[in-house]
Order: sequence, then structure tokens, then C-alpha cells
Amino acid sequence: MILTCPSCATRYLIDPAALGSEGRVVRCAKCSHTWREFPPPPSALPDNEIPITPPPPPEPEDVVATGEGEGARRKEKRGRGRERGRNLPALRKERRSGYGLIGWLALLVVVAALCAGALLAREQIVQLWPASSKLYGMLQMPVNPNQIGLEFENVKPSKQPEKNGEMFLIVSGDIRNVARETRPLPRLRIALQNADQQEIYHWTADLGVSELAAGDVLHFSKRLKNPPAAAVGVKVTFVETGGQEQ
Repeated sequence: MILTCPSCATRYLIDPAALGSEGRVVRCAKCSHTWREFPPPPSALPDNEIPITPPPPPEPEDVVATGEGEGARRKEKRGRGRERGRNLPALRKERRSGYGLIGWLALLVVVAALCAGALLAREQIVQLWPASSKLYGMLQMPVNPNQIGLEFENVKPSKQPEKNGEMFLIVSGDIRNVARETRPLPRLRIALQNADQQEIYHWTADLGVSELAAGDVLHFSKRLKNPPAAAVGVKVTFVETGGQEQ
């Protein structure tokens, strides 16, 4: 049986049995027009017609009468999509600020301050932690724990000529023990410097005593015969423990 859409004249080949005895509502697949189609009388069917089963037509209750319904469904879908979008968690935007750089600069300042303190207060650190003297020795800044607390005061050089024409350099001063305990006294190391503060000569001398009690002061005076003429300055220190200078 040939079925023709009354709206767009599109033709379909269907099995008349699909219409039933009372007819049924059908819809055009091209223009979506719907109408009720009745089966032809039995005499209208040719003997040689081969029935073809078309795709199942939609049920009458699924038929949309006007185009407004389709547009409403599209709007409803878009609305539901927006509602779903509102439920999504908001992404936080990363804010770039200068706090990270300030933190690194503050860390560098702290590290520099710690390094400076470790250098300037190395004697106090060695006094509290004697084993650290080895570390300072590796850094070419030796600190002898036995010499901590021994301070030089009133060091001054003077020249004294003799009647036979010889000249003597006299270096005198005081050693004070500011520590809370008795300290051993190493040998003195007296260095002569030129105008550029470069060492040009040195000698060592014994103090005559082996230790100095806490709070005590020891005066010393050492002489050098015929010092170098270029010597204009003097520096007095202690010989490092185990040193072989004479």
C-alpha cells in the first residue's frame, strides 16, 4: 500500500495490516505532519503486492502538534545545562605576588647574618663548643681554645739606642685573662711590619710563666737587637699550640 502525506505529498510504501482495522495516527518523517490513516478496503489491494514493513510509527501520545514544543525542549535543555554549570566548583585563579621573592630575600639575609656571627664570634663559639675549632682551622681561621679569654692591652714599641751604637727595639704590653678560668700561656709571636702593613720580620719569646689565672694581668717587655730599618709597625700574637717557631 502507498501512503501519501497530505501536507508535503511524500509517499511511503507500507503494509496495510500495520494500520489495523480501525486505522491509526501516523506522522510524516519529512515534515512531521500527522493524520489518521485508514486501511483500504480488501478489494483495493492487488494480488501481487508485496507487503513491506516500515519502521514502527511513533505512538500518538509522542506526537508534537506544533513546532513550539520542539523549541521549548531545546530551551529547557539549555537551561538544564546552565544549571549544571552553576554546580561546578569555581577554579581559583593563581595570584602572583612578591611574597615569594621577599621570603627568599629574608632567608638570604638570615643566612648572611648567621655566617657573619659565626665569623665575628668564633672565639665565643669555640669556647662553648671546642670541637668547632677544627672547622675554623679548615676555613683558614684557626682558633685555639686555650687562648680564648687572653687579651693584649697597651702594646707599644719603642727604640732604645746603646752607647756602642747598637739599636734595640722594645715591645711591651699587658696580657689580661678575661675568662672565668685559668688559661695556659703560649709563647709570644712578635711581628714587624713595613709601611704597607706587610710582615718583614718576626721572632718568638717566652713569657716566663705557663698560665694566667682568671682576672689576672701579666706585663711583658721583649727586646730585639738591630731591628730592620723598614719596620714601622708591630703586631703581637700567640704562637699556635704545637707551633715550631723560635
